[in-house]
Amino acid sequence: WAESWHVGLPNYSQSEQRGFQIGNIVWLYNTILMYGMLDFAKDRYGTLTGNAKRWDSNKTWKENVFANPGFNWMPGCAYDESYDYTSDLKDVPEQNLPRVLDAMEFVHKWCASGQATSNDEKKEGDDAITIPLEYQTAYDMRPWTAFPER
Repeated sequence: WAESWHVGLPNYSQSEQRGFQIGNIVWLYNTILMYGMLDFAKDRYGTLTGNAKRWDSNKTWKENVFANPGFNWMPGCAYDESYDYTSDLKDVPEQNLPRVLDAMEFVHKWCASGQATSNDEKKEGDDAITIPLEYQTAYDMRPWTAFPER
């Protein structure tokens, strides 16, 4: 997986219908699993989610890209459970295909907006998923805390 996870993954400009940023989504999966960078992945995936919300299926791919300001900073749309990715993933090696699909679902589950960033943020009766210790922020490396967060 480490040697070939990126092979055949399209970027947003190669995604035929919706501009899905599949390569970036799978990369976020790797950063969460390898380094526990869940907060980082949530920040990045949030932009893709915003892009997907503003996507208008009545417009062409090009019209959507130029009408969406999020594409200037981080192009691409988030994972959509209802979409058939067969044509977008046609160049992915057969042995990687199941893991790529699992990675996209995993990132969407963990990084979709509304999920708590730590178990301390969960409220009683909250149906949010329990975040494993290895995905939680260990410590804050900033030299000082920003004023609004004090």
